[in-house]
Amino acid sequence: MHTSAFSINFVAAGAPRPLVKEADWNKLFQHLSENSIHTFFPTFQYQEIPKAKSYGYEALFGANCSSEGTAFKSLKAYGIKLILPTEILYPTIGSMNSNVSQDPLQKVISCAGGVENIAGITSYDEAVLHGKTLGEVEHLYKHVKRIAPEIPVLMVHAPIVLDKPQFQTVKLTEAYLDKVKEFSVFSDIVGFDVYPVPALVAQVATPKNKLKSYEGATAVAEYVHWMQENLGDKEHLMVLQGFSYDDLYDEAFLKRTVPEKLRAYVNAPTYEELSHMVRVSKEQGVNMIVWWGQGSLKSITQKPWPSILEISAHK
Repeated sequence: MHTSAFSINFVAAGAPRPLVKEADWNKLFQHLSENSIHTFFPTFQYQEIPKAKSYGYEALFGANCSSEGTAFKSLKAYGIKLILPTEILYPTIGSMNSNVSQDPLQKVISCAGGVENIAGITSYDEAVLHGKTLGEVEHLYKHVKRIAPEIPVLMVHAPIVLDKPQFQTVKLTEAYLDKVKEFSVFSDIVGFDVYPVPALVAQVATPKNKLKSYEGATAVAEYVHWMQENLGDKEHLMVLQGFSYDDLYDEAFLKRTVPEKLRAYVNAPTYEELSHMVRVSKEQGVNMIVWWGQGSLKSITQKPWPSILEISAHK
């Protein structure tokens, strides 16, 4: 087991609605910086079900960015680094420009003021689960390294979720994990997104216990341990839960489709649960924690955002 004598890089993938709705970038990045979050993943989605909805500011951080725009000026003023989403930079294979100076990644590097302000670029999100091929993942990795070899490529894999058909048997799950190992070759930092609270809703199993759902730090610890055993030549990250499952729904749709008793059972992870998830990650050498889903929160006081800030500030 690794020691915990190092500091984890905490990343905000989006932020609660009031911090982003009006595109007041000084307000957003000052808030993050004051709470020791110095890396931002530009996603502005605030609803997932029944239809994904976003404020649409992702484009400001893509190939049409402006170094003189308020978004990048604010980033630099508050010392915030970016993790770039591949899906925004390269929506198609054809978006990768053979002319380095005209490539979307090179344009964003210029807007950010240099590679030192780019903390990473993601590979395709949950590539194995979403049907990407090994060839596509390899092509993207090699392209990024040709443009900016010093920028790490991050690969985030889907967890084992029991209500998905891909994980209905141990054999299917083992085949999935074999592909995770195969795809992860084309990354520098690799991890899983694990949102395990509450277990009854999340249905998150683990590589060790493939047919049973686990809650909280137990689930996180088993994913990190699997990475240490199977992907030990890579740096590791974990994407953790910045939301309650009912936050992801349109409110009217939630009330129409989810029984009241189940809605009452759903809760955001507590400070103690999140703190434990972070602690077991850190103890096993995880380098980066990405907070995900808080874009669906209606206020900066809504759980679990205050807990996320407190944990990040005391890393």
